[in-house]
Amino acid sequence: MTLATSLLVFLHISVMFSAVAISQGPAFLLYRAMRRNDVAAIRAIGGQFATIGPKIGMVFGVGVVIGLITVFVGGWNPLSTWLLIAYVLTVVAMLTPRVLTAPRMMRVGRAAAQSPLEAPSPELRSEIAAATQPVYWLDAAILVLFVIDMVVKPFS
Repeated sequence: MTLATSLLVFLHISVMFSAVAISQGPAFLLYRAMRRNDVAAIRAIGGQFATIGPKIGMVFGVGVVIGLITVFVGGWNPLSTWLLIAYVLTVVAMLTPRVLTAPRMMRVGRAAAQSPLEAPSPELRSEIAAATQPVYWLDAAILVLFVIDMVVKPFS
């Protein structure tokens, strides 16, 4: 592996790690606040999604572009199985938050804004129950699959 390829791989991993941290960190904190029925924390953390949300996609996008550049500079076959798996995971990872996770979190945030601080309203309890279903963990599972794919490079 050339120095340029090594630097690109390092940059790709660093950017993607940062993107995961800024997306999953607040998501995990929100999940914990929902499990504790902490209305004030749900409001505070949920409010940050409006600020952070658009930036998360941009950081992941930069990581994807660096990854694609790395594939070509590094001389990997862009149609190798492990990269095809990564492309599919990327599409799923981009759609899941928009289609499943974000709408649920937005409903939790709206319900928390209307709920008294002392205890979650019935509407907030209902939204928390819906948001903590297994689909909430789909983002984390996709990230684990990415790591496995990038490290193991299956079928190659």
